Amino acid sequence: MAGEIIVLDDEEDYAQLLMDLLESEGYRVSMSTNPETVVGMLKDRRYDLVVADYMMPEMNGAEFLVEVRKIRPGLPVIMISGLMNTPDLIKVANIGVTLVLEKPFDQSLFLEYVSRFVEPDGERGKTAESEDHGAGATADAEAPAVGRYPQPAIYLSDASPYTAAALQQVWTALANKRHIFVCMPEEREFFLLVREIGRWRGAPETGALHLRMRDLREDRSKAVFRRVAEAEYSSPLVAVNGMGSTPAEQLLAVMRFMPECENRSDLATTTFLYCFFGLDPSSELLEGEHLPEFVAGRLIYFPGLRVRPLDLATYASRILSTYGGKRLSLEASRCLVHYEWPGNYGQLETVLRDAVETSTLREISRETLLEAMRRSRPEDDISAIASGAGMREYLVARQAEFLRYHARRDDDPATLASRIGLPVEAVKDSDLWEQRELLFPELLNP
Repeated sequence: MAGEIIVLDDEEDYAQLLMDLLESEGYRVSMSTNPETVVGMLKDRRYDLVVADYMMPEMNGAEFLVEVRKIRPGLPVIMISGLMNTPDLIKVANIGVTLVLEKPFDQSLFLEYVSRFVEPDGERGKTAESEDHGAGATADAEAPAVGRYPQPAIYLSDASPYTAAALQQVWTALANKRHIFVCMPEEREFFLLVREIGRWRGAPETGALHLRMRDLREDRSKAVFRRVAEAEYSSPLVAVNGMGSTPAEQLLAVMRFMPECENRSDLATTTFLYCFFGLDPSSELLEGEHLPEFVAGRLIYFPGLRVRPLDLATYASRILSTYGGKRLSLEASRCLVHYEWPGNYGQLETVLRDAVETSTLREISRETLLEAMRRSRPEDDISAIASGAGMREYLVARQAEFLRYHARRDDDPATLASRIGLPVEAVKDSDLWEQRELLFPELLNP
């Protein structure tokens, strides 16, 4: 029987739009505006993919996902919404959402994800894991989540929904792209990503060729091709690191290099992973006429640690375990969370290793951690952390950062209001992010 997709959105026009888009690509699609109706349909019929909205009046996306998992634990679910905040993302990630896309999304990227789950000709998609490994699968067994990256991360942390979503995009791109573009906050975490990809592909840690963007210059490209050809592994990964170059220099280097790769048959099985530094979604280099065609819709963005507290905690635990097994006191843990970590993973590792080495006790004190922070970046003002700023101050700071980010992206007050869940009147004030009161004080409730 041919595979089929079910689309759920309480706005009929939007559900119809998605249905028309999918049908134009050859997929068999059903649609509904009622989540309870879809739950009943899933009980009666075996669908291959659910595409669902998050904000629905009868049942929100998390509640709907709980019901889906009761019926089909491994059914792929793509959730689409413009109103999900971090708690919402964490909630659906913990329930087992396959992928989250934010409105408005790139249609080509959406169709690329769908193709991982359902074949347009009706053949059922298979998980990349079952295709590559296949052990123990039976015809009657419930298939695992289709298209998920094959193993939980052990080098990177995928505790944050932001990181998990980015890793999913990397895994999808590995299946059908020769050139993959990621934007990461710093170099050492990029090395963790390269090791993760090597593990997914069953390659040794030395199975990646590491280059700098400056190695891609026209007068050096022949040397790059020779190094790839001489590599002693099949289907190699070439990890190209943009550290040390400006964002414009990084983009220019890749734009010049890519055409040279396309005409070389000896590179047909080579994957190039380019890591840009210093770019973010609001960068002028990624807007309008400044957007390079080869990056359009394909840049996979890993945000900084300051918006990934779950990853921060996971990394801290791993680093402390590696460097002697000491632990942080409760006060030190609060400082860890409140600090913005401008140096990201590399700074976190440096600070915790320093704190472990200088602490004479099994438990690292707040004072010891603060001193290690000061040594790592003497130019930073950490007086607010040192004075014991509370959770309210921390949330206010993160709120301001969130609002500034979305205000840069959304000039229209109505779009911004819908994205952050506030009335339009509340967001017309251009200094909204400067206020010191929490927009959602219930976040302080236990």
